[in-house]
Amino acid sequence: MRLLTLLGPDGVGKTRVSLEVARQMRADFADGVSFVSLASIHDPTWVPSTIAQVIGLIEASAKRM
Repeated sequence: MRLLTLLGPDGVGKTRVSLEVARQMRADFADGVSFVSLASIHDPTWVPSTIAQVIGLIEASAKRM
């Protein structure tokens, strides 16, 4: 698994760039690519479980128990 994190100020196009990179790289990864928006996460302890849920490692009902 590879993880790419884009950081920067609001409005510079991080989401647009990441979605385009994911679209272009999709064929290069047998298991596909995923976009995980962390914009609504205010507590860094939720980052790992949010990523795990989006990529299917844990079920949504198990999150934040």
